[in-house]
Amino acid sequence: MALNFEKRHSCNSNKSYLCLMTDSMLRLELNSMPKDLRDEVELFIEFIKTKYQKGPNNPHKIREFGLLNGKIKLAPDFDEPVEDFEES
Repeated sequence: MALNFEKRHSCNSNKSYLCLMTDSMLRLELNSMPKDLRDEVELFIEFIKTKYQKGPNNPHKIREFGLLNGKIKLAPDFDEPVEDFEES
């Protein structure tokens, strides 16, 4: 169920970006949801907190592109056919 907050809630600004919900709007939305959806929102909140938590114990670190560049070497014959798989 997708919610379109831009049309449902008015903003105090003339800027073109999407207006964020206030705390009271968020509470109203949560309270209007069935229990199973509220449980799903709770799980999503925990996921987000874990994902963006900083510290050495965070298993969900954002990976840096190219971090292992130049550290892994392939054998020169890597793309050659493997003798064990040749048909007899």
